[in-house]
Amino acid sequence: MSHLLLLPTEVVLMVLEDLNLGDLLNLRLTCRELNNVIKDSVILQYKIELAASGMVDCPGGQLSTVSRLEMLQRHQRAWRDFSVLEPVLIPPPRGLGENERAMVIFSEGILAYLYVESGGPNSTICFTQLPSKLRRVDYRRWYLHYDRRLRLLFEDLSIDASQDLLLFVTASEDRNIPVVHVHSLSTGHPHQEGPVSGTIGIEHGSLVFPKIEICGDYIGMVISSDRRLMKVSIWNWKTGVIQTESAVNPSQYTTFCFLDDSHILVQSLPVPLIAPAPLLQVYNFRTAHGLYFVLPFTSRHIEAHLLPNAVHHPPTSIGVHDLFVTDPNDKLVVSIVDHQRRPAERYELCIAAQKLLDIFRTERRANTGFPWSEWGPDAAHCAPLRGDMADGAYAVFGMKTAHLISRDGRNMAIITDYHPRRVKRTQDESADWTPSGVQRRETGGVSEPRLPYTVKEVLLPEAYGMDIFLAQHHFYEDGLLLQYHERSGDEWRAKEIWLTL
Repeated sequence: MSHLLLLPTEVVLMVLEDLNLGDLLNLRLTCRELNNVIKDSVILQYKIELAASGMVDCPGGQLSTVSRLEMLQRHQRAWRDFSVLEPVLIPPPRGLGENERAMVIFSEGILAYLYVESGGPNSTICFTQLPSKLRRVDYRRWYLHYDRRLRLLFEDLSIDASQDLLLFVTASEDRNIPVVHVHSLSTGHPHQEGPVSGTIGIEHGSLVFPKIEICGDYIGMVISSDRRLMKVSIWNWKTGVIQTESAVNPSQYTTFCFLDDSHILVQSLPVPLIAPAPLLQVYNFRTAHGLYFVLPFTSRHIEAHLLPNAVHHPPTSIGVHDLFVTDPNDKLVVSIVDHQRRPAERYELCIAAQKLLDIFRTERRANTGFPWSEWGPDAAHCAPLRGDMADGAYAVFGMKTAHLISRDGRNMAIITDYHPRRVKRTQDESADWTPSGVQRRETGGVSEPRLPYTVKEVLLPEAYGMDIFLAQHHFYEDGLLLQYHERSGDEWRAKEIWLTL
C-alpha cells in the first residue's frame, strides 16, 4: 500500500474509482491514509452510498456529484423515516365523465388512464408523470388519441416508461389475429427502435392472459391455440422476431414473470400423481435450459399467483430522470398463496431473484425438481400475511413490498424491505423498523427461513380511513399511489392519490 500512496492523489483516485464495492470497503480498513483518501472523495462516497442504498446512477444529467450525494442521502433518510411530505390528489383526465371509469396502469412513476371519451370518436390514453421533490421530478400530463375503429383492447396494454415504450393489442379485421403495436409512450407514434411496421402479428393463437410482460428488449405473453395447449411466448420487440415458445400445462399454469433479460420464472400448481407440490421453473429462453424449484406446500387445494415487480432499466427518455434509481438487478419475486384449509390461510412467499439465478447458474440438474430444503431457507421468506388484505392491496418494487390492511378503524401500509445492505443499515440506524427473519421458527406448518428483512407499519392520512374502499395501490421510488373508491351519496367514485415522500 505504501507504493500506492507514493502516487499523486489524482492517480490514486483514478485507481480507486475502478474498484468494486467490496474491494473499496476492504481497502478502507488497510490503513488510515487510504481511509482518509476515500472519505474525502465525493465520487467514492457517492459510489459507496449508491451500493449501500441498492441504487444505480443514471447516465447524463447536469447535477454535480455533491448534489447527487446530498439528494441520495435525503432520499434514503426519507424511506427510513417514512415521513409523508404531502398527499397529491390526481385530477381526473379530461373527457372522462364523473360516473365513468377508466382502466389504470402504472410504470416507473407514470400513471396511465385508459378510457373512451364521452360522446367522442376516440379511445384515449391519459399519461400523468407523478411528481417527486426528492428527485426533482415535476408533475406533467399528456394525452394520446386512437380511432375507435382500431379496436384497441385496453386490457392488453402495457407500458415501460424507462424505455419510452407503449404496447397495446388490437384484433386484425381480416383474420381476427391479435396484433401488438409497438409505440412511443411520449408521442404515440411507432417506436423508433421497434419493427419497421410498428406492429408484431401473433400468428399462433390468441392471448390468454392480458398482461404483456416487458424486460429490456423482450416482451412475454401467454398464447393459446386451443384449450389443450398454452405457450409462454417471448419476442424481441425491437425486431418483431419470436425468441422462444415454451409449452405449459393449462391445468397447472398460473403466471410467469421475467427475472432478467435471459430468464423467466413460471409458476405452476400441483397436479395429483404428476406434481404433488406447486413449482417454480426458472427457464433460460436463450438456451432452452430450465430448473424446477419446489415450493413448501403439499396440498393441491391452493391458489397462487406471482405479482409484477415494477423495476426496469434506468430511464432514458421520460421525465426528468437524470438521478439515481433502484438497481434493476435487485428484484424480489413475490407469490401470494391462498391455502384452502379450514380456516383458509393466505401466505406471502418472497424470493430474492438474484439468489434463484445464482442457484440456476451453478446447479447441474437440468429440468429436475430442486427441493425447498435445499434452496428456500437462504433465498426466500414464507409466512402468513398479517391482517385482512383485499386483492390488489399488495405491491412490489425492487426488494421492497407494501401491503395495505385495516386495523382499529384506520388504513395502514406495512412496508417490508429485503435488501441485505439496507436491512443492515436500517437495523443500525433506526429503531422504528423491526428486524425480522433472523431466526428460524415454525409458522402454520411452514418453517420461516433465514432471509433477513425489516418491516415498518405506516398509518395512512386520516382522510383516507374507513370511509373509502381501497381498490389498488402501487409502489415506486418516491412513495405510494393509492387507487380508491370514495362514497358520494349512494355511489362510489374512483380516485387516485399520490403519497409522496
